[in-house]
Amino acid sequence: MLQPPLSRNEVHVWLVPIAPDCVEPLSPLLAPAERARASQFRFARDSQQFIVACASRRILLGEYLNMDPLTLRFGEGANGKPFLLDGSHRSRLRFNTSHCQGLVIHAFASDREVGIDIESVSDRLETETIAARFFSPREHAALRALPKADQATGFLSLWTRKEALLKAAGLGLSWPLDSVEFSWSAKEIVAVKTNDPATPIWWSVCELPVPAGYVGALAAAGDGYWVKTFNWCEKREHRAELAPAR
Repeated sequence: MLQPPLSRNEVHVWLVPIAPDCVEPLSPLLAPAERARASQFRFARDSQQFIVACASRRILLGEYLNMDPLTLRFGEGANGKPFLLDGSHRSRLRFNTSHCQGLVIHAFASDREVGIDIESVSDRLETETIAARFFSPREHAALRALPKADQATGFLSLWTRKEALLKAAGLGLSWPLDSVEFSWSAKEIVAVKTNDPATPIWWSVCELPVPAGYVGALAAAGDGYWVKTFNWCEKREHRAELAPAR
């Protein structure tokens, strides 16, 4: 089934659960370099996540572009953000991928840079140590003020926003994560100043409706768009709410 068309005022988010029986049928869709990388993972679960992430991204991009997914070729920006090679018409489509503990998540937009991140909630997270290093003083104080039982989820709510923004803007790991402050508001507009005049300044960042046990965030350039969420396993029918970015 082909997915709904992607308009310029939409961002499409796809949830792709990882099932062991789907890995083998998807493997042939990987390019040789992707297959080589998949074979280098130490643990089978990491290899499976990578295979499903690459193959499902190819399938979805192929459907958006009405192209054979096997013909798609990718390049990487200076900080590792992937993009499509060949053909100016393809450069209008932006995308980003994240995966964690049995779930892959993709974001697609037209003429709008996007970044996405998903993490699984765990009580073993060293939230205090990481927050003290990467969060602003106000973010750190707000996190510490939460009840102990809510701190892991609260931490990931801020962390995924920062990661999604970093990925959307194509920023490297040297970008100071504490330079932009977030709250737990459902949607936020933030400014990012970089040395690259081509990098958008204003970004909108929002939480995502993801399965229980996960926390996800989306960052996109500008504002005034809708987020549509789809589930790969439910015949790719539209399942999520429409959420205006602002």
